[in-house]
Formats: sequence, C-alpha cells, structure tokens
Amino acid sequence: MAGHRLYLALHRDMRQMVKFLLMAGADPSIACGKGVTPLHVVLRQVSRLSSSLATILLQLSHERYRPLQINPQDKLGNTPLHMAIFMARNNKKPDCFFYH
Repeated sequence: MAGHRLYLALHRDMRQMVKFLLMAGADPSIACGKGVTPLHVVLRQVSRLSSSLATILLQLSHERYRPLQINPQDKLGNTPLHMAIFMARNNKKPDCFFYH
C-alpha cells in the first residue's frame, strides 16, 4: 500500500510525503501494473515536477535500497534511462539524474 501512496505523492509533487514514504519503507523499485516505476513517473513529468523531487527519490533510494535501477522497462519498452537521454537531447535534462 505504501507503494501506491508513493506514486500518488510523486504525481502531486509532494516532496515531504515522498521523503516520509521512502524513509518509512516504500520500495521505489516496485513497478505498477504497466511496469512503470517511480523513476519513470518523475522523468515523464520532469517539466512539471521539480527536479528536487527526482533528487529526493535518487538519494533516499540509494541510502536504503542501493542505487535505484535506471533500466527497468515499462510495458512499452521504455526505461528511465531512455527517457533521460531523450530529454537531454531536447534540453530538458534532469541534472540530478546524470550526477548520481
């Protein structure tokens, strides 16, 4: 259930709630039914969401779950890494993704 709350907090750009859920044990590597991970969510909405949200996700995931996996595929075959590269080509690069 904490995983569902994590997705909701990410979609709503609720930084404090994301921190709380990750520190309480929400696993950021668990994908939803479509294979979408929390990192997919952050990268898909990077123009709308603050980059600090991606930083929080990457830092807290690293502390608790080892480095967050950046290559899990969703059902369409997209990975967070592919999305980050695409955004970098379009000058929408989330810097925090490339420096962790």
